[in-house]
Amino acid sequence: MIKVVANSNLQDIIKLDSFVIASYLALSLMFIVHGILLSFSGINPIKFFKKVIPVTSFAQAYKIPEMA
Repeated sequence: MIKVVANSNLQDIIKLDSFVIASYLALSLMFIVHGILLSFSGINPIKFFKKVIPVTSFAQAYKIPEMA
């Protein structure tokens, strides 16, 4: 990331930041939609997400490292 910032101009960095923000917004929207679908199906979304957090954090902790 430091190499990208050092070798890029301000417009490229702004584009990267807007992409990261859009990705987080999309992820948030996905969780909201999942919560709504869970509640329509009779499952408590809060209990569901509390049970899912350990699984998703395990998946994030052990993801495949990027190739340099």
